[in-house]
Amino acid sequence: MSTSLLEIFDLVHVYMPGTPFERRALDGVSLRVAPGEALGLAGASGSGKSTLAQHMNGLLRPTEGSVRVDGLEIPRRGGDLGGVRATVGLLFQFPEQQLFEETLEQDVAFGPRNLGLPPAEIRERVAEALDLVGLPASRFAGRSPFALSGGERRRAALAGVLAMRPRCLVLDEPTAGLDPRGATALLELLARLREERGMSLVVISHRMEDLARLVERMVVLSHGRVVGDAPIRELLHRTEWLGDHGLEAPALSRLSARWAQEGLSLEPAPLTVSEAEMVLRGRLCLG
Repeated sequence: MSTSLLEIFDLVHVYMPGTPFERRALDGVSLRVAPGEALGLAGASGSGKSTLAQHMNGLLRPTEGSVRVDGLEIPRRGGDLGGVRATVGLLFQFPEQQLFEETLEQDVAFGPRNLGLPPAEIRERVAEALDLVGLPASRFAGRSPFALSGGERRRAALAGVLAMRPRCLVLDEPTAGLDPRGATALLELLARLREERGMSLVVISHRMEDLARLVERMVVLSHGRVVGDAPIRELLHRTEWLGDHGLEAPALSRLSARWAQEGLSLEPAPLTVSEAEMVLRGRLCLG
């Protein structure tokens, strides 16, 4: 029996096959995501990240290869994908643009209603999801999604996915367009969901600092192929290699590399501000 929640083997996806506009967006991608694992997906624009994410819950179907969710293969066409989409929740970039109901309660209830759940369970899931994202139903359920702030709308969209009670969340640039405070709050929420609910996370981001705070492993795509799959701490300190693939290493990785060239090596080399503070405190014996 497989120990992976999500398994992708030799995945190929071709857009507009057989036409002059044919484009091979994914070219033999393979990866696994374990239950409770946090995986980062990175790559330059056009590398295939979003195309790959949309295969993870059957929104796109393979041209070749296979995608399995909890051991069940997603068919090339047709089939009932309700179970797949209840297991893997997908949050698009700028998902708040998809909020459309009159009230937040109705919006969050949309997915559970489509599952055919009884009204009492739908209400329970809506209240649970809103509480999880910090928008308690007692205050927010009856409000219009369009009366919320940008950060609140992002969390409301996330609540709509969480109401499906997925075991894996796939998030495409989750902090895009948010101010630093809103981005930090969202990253902390995702880390808490993983810790408290054992969710797997697959996070697409061009912001290496965000990935460093949230995931332990990173997959790098280039021209539809996997060119790197390793612990994030290892890849983010390969600053020149990242640059070769259109990615910018976090500022602290670049600073650590410069210090190392000048004979000042910090071990472990920090990736985040909190890690840098701990290392420097140790060096200065501040306790």
